[in-house]
Amino acid sequence: MVHPTPIAAALSLLLSSGRDRQQEHARRFPRRWITYWKPGLGNCCCPLMTTELANTELTPADVPAVGEPWPRIEPFALTFDGFRYWGSVEKCAEVAGRTPGTLTDLRTCLFFEARRWKNLGRQPDAASMKRIRALLSVIQQKVKTGDMR
Repeated sequence: MVHPTPIAAALSLLLSSGRDRQQEHARRFPRRWITYWKPGLGNCCCPLMTTELANTELTPADVPAVGEPWPRIEPFALTFDGFRYWGSVEKCAEVAGRTPGTLTDLRTCLFFEARRWKNLGRQPDAASMKRIRALLSVIQQKVKTGDMR
């Protein structure tokens, strides 16, 4: 009987636990959102990169419910790249700082919140989650009514 080397055994354990975490996240998030994974801390994986979705591609099923937790909202927020859309971080911040009117403005605000909290290295506080949930509510309404501007 051939026994695996300690390195092979460790790699096998590491790879299988990573696959388990990926499968758990794949179950929790729609597949079209997540394209790449990196191992996260604890019992989950964190989305590393999301697929961008244009406003015209959004369906009501893509928008998280208002009561969803941040780990479910963040990948959706990153389906819009405000920095690329507006051409600079400064312009994106300017748009995110004003009262949103269009779906693009709303998604810019949500994207900017996601980037802000990712840069801070923690989840949004209660006041920010209240604003994020309000943004999601209006995004849901616009997507349901077909107001994709």
